[in-house]
Amino acid sequence: MTPIALRPTTPADLDFVLAIEHRPDNQTLIGRWTRDEHLAVMARGDARHVVIDSAGTALGYLIAFDVRAHGYGFYVKRIAVNEVGRGTGRVALAQFAAAAWTEGAALVSLAVRTHNERAQRCYRAVGFETWSLDETAWAGFLARVDASAAGCLIMRRLRDPFDSAQEPQ
Repeated sequence: MTPIALRPTTPADLDFVLAIEHRPDNQTLIGRWTRDEHLAVMARGDARHVVIDSAGTALGYLIAFDVRAHGYGFYVKRIAVNEVGRGTGRVALAQFAAAAWTEGAALVSLAVRTHNERAQRCYRAVGFETWSLDETAWAGFLARVDASAAGCLIMRRLRDPFDSAQEPQ
């Protein structure tokens, strides 16, 4: 696989992002936003909206939010790639987690639809594990992090304490 990089999404990338998001095979797997919703997230200081890029070719995108103040580290709202099964998502997610550690995050979390077994395998391959939240924590997650995650499986990857990145906040 050609090396990949995560670079900030630009308005010029949004046709690509929207095309992936609105593909019929992604209809039951990821949410769909309008161009204006993507632009609003791109402008937020607590958000990371990045294109997964290889040698100048866009392969996918990732959207995450800094929710450390609520105890959920960086929350990956969405990750989607143009061609599944090639390892692109795994590599991008691992790179994103490494970047989160350098920003002092103790963990990276995400929600995945329970029927999306391919994504769950991908996330586990990168070190994510199921995170069982009690009723109070679940209500807090839905209220403070992602109300649209109802019915999803929550997963997290903790920062390796032996990683040389700075201490978690």
